[in-house]
Amino acid sequence: MLEKVRGYVKVACDIIEFVVAVLTLIAIVLVTLRAIPTMMDVFATPGTDSLMTFLQEIFVVIIAIEFIKMLCKPNASNVIEVLVFVVSRHMIISDSTPLQDLLSIIGVGILLFMDFFIKYKIKEKKLRTEETEGES
Repeated sequence: MLEKVRGYVKVACDIIEFVVAVLTLIAIVLVTLRAIPTMMDVFATPGTDSLMTFLQEIFVVIIAIEFIKMLCKPNASNVIEVLVFVVSRHMIISDSTPLQDLLSIIGVGILLFMDFFIKYKIKEKKLRTEETEGES
């Protein structure tokens, strides 16, 4: 009986997660459409202010897209991608000190190393499984 309830809860969570992903996708489309005039401002009045405004809006869209990918296919690599974009956005958009930039770069490096390590372990596990199946 408890297993049946757990199954229903998992299905309910999956449905809610999907609804959140769809709502986020709708928001992304709306924000992207809103970013078009901002992009035109960059061409009309070239300067750092209009470029920074445009970059802020685009980074929000990119992070939201990665967030949707993470919701639809939750795995360590997708979570790490979201974190890399969040740290990169902070480093590029905000006014930060050289020390904060250095820490952000180190953080991105650690995240990318973790992603590489996780993918390496998955490939290694897959190769072991194939070797074991081949011996059978």
